[in-house]
Amino acid sequence: MTHYCPKCKVLSKAIATQRGFILVNGRNLIVAGDTSTCGAKYIKISDLAVRCCGSGSGNTISPVSNLSDALKFNERIQLVDKEDNEPLSNVPYYLKNSKTGDIVDQGITDHNGYTARFYTEKSEDIDIYIGEPE
Repeated sequence: MTHYCPKCKVLSKAIATQRGFILVNGRNLIVAGDTSTCGAKYIKISDLAVRCCGSGSGNTISPVSNLSDALKFNERIQLVDKEDNEPLSNVPYYLKNSKTGDIVDQGITDHNGYTARFYTEKSEDIDIYIGEPE
Protein backbone atom coordinates (compact mmCIF):
# COMPACT_ATOMS: atom_id res chain seq x y z
CA MET A 1 0.00 0.00 0.00
CA THR A 2 1.30 3.46 -0.84
CA HIS A 3 1.12 6.38 1.58
CA TYR A 4 1.82 10.08 1.15
CA CYS A 5 4.59 11.32 3.46
CA PRO A 6 3.83 14.95 4.39
CA LYS A 7 7.46 15.64 5.37
CA CYS A 8 9.18 14.16 2.29
CA LYS A 9 6.24 15.03 0.02
CA VAL A 10 6.55 11.67 -1.76
CA LEU A 11 4.52 8.52 -2.10
CA SER A 12 6.18 5.77 -0.08
CA LYS A 13 5.44 2.15 0.68
CA ALA A 14 5.27 0.50 4.09
CA ILE A 15 7.88 -2.15 4.81
CA ALA A 16 6.46 -4.79 7.17
CA THR A 17 8.98 -6.58 9.39
CA GLN A 18 6.81 -9.71 9.62
CA ARG A 19 6.35 -9.18 13.38
CA GLY A 20 2.58 -8.92 13.12
CA PHE A 21 0.61 -12.02 14.01
CA ILE A 22 -2.42 -11.19 11.84
CA LEU A 23 -2.51 -11.59 8.08
CA VAL A 24 -4.86 -9.53 5.91
CA ASN A 25 -5.21 -10.80 2.34
CA GLY A 26 -2.04 -12.82 2.89
CA ARG A 27 0.01 -9.80 4.02
CA ASN A 28 1.36 -8.88 7.46
CA LEU A 29 -0.01 -5.84 9.23
CA ILE A 30 2.23 -2.85 9.82
CA VAL A 31 3.26 -2.61 13.48
CA ALA A 32 5.06 0.01 15.56
CA GLY A 33 8.72 0.23 14.54
CA ASP A 34 8.14 -0.74 10.90
CA THR A 35 9.44 1.73 8.32
CA SER A 36 8.39 3.14 4.98
CA THR A 37 10.51 3.46 1.84
CA CYS A 38 11.11 7.16 2.58
CA GLY A 39 12.61 6.33 6.00
CA ALA A 40 9.68 7.35 8.21
CA LYS A 41 8.87 5.01 11.09
CA TYR A 42 5.48 3.89 12.32
CA ILE A 43 4.82 4.60 15.98
CA LYS A 44 2.16 3.28 18.35
CA ILE A 45 -0.50 5.62 19.69
CA SER A 46 -3.00 3.72 21.88
CA ASP A 47 -3.89 0.67 19.83
CA LEU A 48 -3.43 2.36 16.47
CA ALA A 49 -0.18 2.61 14.51
CA VAL A 50 0.44 5.83 12.62
CA ARG A 51 3.48 6.98 10.69
CA CYS A 52 5.92 9.44 12.18
CA CYS A 53 7.41 12.05 9.83
CA GLY A 54 10.94 10.68 10.14
CA SER A 55 13.82 12.45 11.86
CA GLY A 56 14.42 16.17 12.08
CA SER A 57 12.10 19.05 12.75
CA GLY A 58 8.78 19.17 11.05
CA ASN A 59 5.13 19.88 11.54
CA THR A 60 3.12 17.63 13.80
CA ILE A 61 0.25 15.84 12.14
CA SER A 62 -3.19 15.50 13.64
CA PRO A 63 -4.83 12.05 13.70
CA VAL A 64 -6.03 10.86 10.31
CA SER A 65 -9.58 10.15 11.39
CA ASN A 66 -11.86 10.61 14.35
CA LEU A 67 -12.52 7.19 15.85
CA SER A 68 -14.75 8.39 18.68
CA ASP A 69 -17.81 6.54 17.32
CA ALA A 70 -15.88 3.28 17.26
CA LEU A 71 -15.13 3.63 20.97
CA LYS A 72 -18.78 4.15 21.96
CA PHE A 73 -21.50 1.59 22.51
CA ASN A 74 -23.76 1.26 19.49
CA GLU A 75 -26.85 -0.63 18.43
CA ARG A 76 -29.39 -0.90 15.64
CA ILE A 77 -32.81 -2.37 16.41
CA GLN A 78 -35.31 -4.08 14.15
CA LEU A 79 -38.95 -3.37 14.98
CA VAL A 80 -41.35 -6.19 14.05
CA ASP A 81 -45.09 -6.74 14.41
CA LYS A 82 -45.60 -9.17 17.32
CA GLU A 83 -48.64 -10.73 15.60
CA ASP A 84 -47.07 -11.78 12.28
CA ASN A 85 -43.37 -11.03 12.90
CA GLU A 86 -43.27 -8.72 9.83
CA PRO A 87 -40.88 -5.72 9.91
CA LEU A 88 -42.42 -2.36 10.83
CA SER A 89 -41.11 -0.35 7.88
CA ASN A 90 -41.29 3.45 7.56
CA VAL A 91 -42.58 3.82 11.13
CA PRO A 92 -41.58 6.79 13.33
CA TYR A 93 -39.82 5.79 16.56
CA TYR A 94 -37.85 7.30 19.41
CA LEU A 95 -35.51 5.81 21.99
CA LYS A 96 -35.20 6.98 25.59
CA ASN A 97 -32.62 6.30 28.26
CA SER A 98 -34.53 4.19 30.83
CA LYS A 99 -32.93 5.92 33.83
CA THR A 100 -32.80 9.57 32.76
CA GLY A 101 -35.72 9.70 30.32
CA ASP A 102 -33.51 11.56 27.83
CA ILE A 103 -34.22 10.90 24.15
CA VAL A 104 -31.21 9.02 22.76
CA ASP A 105 -32.35 8.89 19.14
CA GLN A 106 -35.42 9.28 16.95
CA GLY A 107 -36.26 8.68 13.33
CA ILE A 108 -38.15 6.46 10.89
CA THR A 109 -37.40 2.77 10.41
CA ASP A 110 -36.01 1.64 7.06
CA HIS A 111 -37.78 -0.75 4.66
CA ASN A 112 -36.61 -3.73 6.78
CA GLY A 113 -37.88 -2.19 10.03
CA TYR A 114 -34.44 -1.20 11.35
CA THR A 115 -33.70 1.96 13.30
CA ALA A 116 -30.64 4.00 12.46
CA ARG A 117 -27.54 2.95 14.39
CA PHE A 118 -27.34 4.95 17.62
CA TYR A 119 -24.41 5.52 19.97
CA THR A 120 -24.04 5.92 23.74
CA GLU A 121 -20.96 6.62 25.85
CA LYS A 122 -21.54 3.53 28.03
CA SER A 123 -23.84 0.51 28.26
CA GLU A 124 -27.36 1.78 28.97
CA ASP A 125 -30.92 0.44 29.18
CA ILE A 126 -33.02 1.93 26.38
CA ASP A 127 -36.82 2.10 26.03
CA ILE A 128 -38.25 1.99 22.50
CA TYR A 129 -41.39 3.95 21.57
CA ILE A 130 -43.33 3.86 18.31
CA GLY A 131 -44.61 7.25 17.16
CA GLU A 132 -43.41 10.81 17.64
CA PRO A 133 -41.94 12.01 20.98
CA GLU A 134 -44.41 13.72 23.27
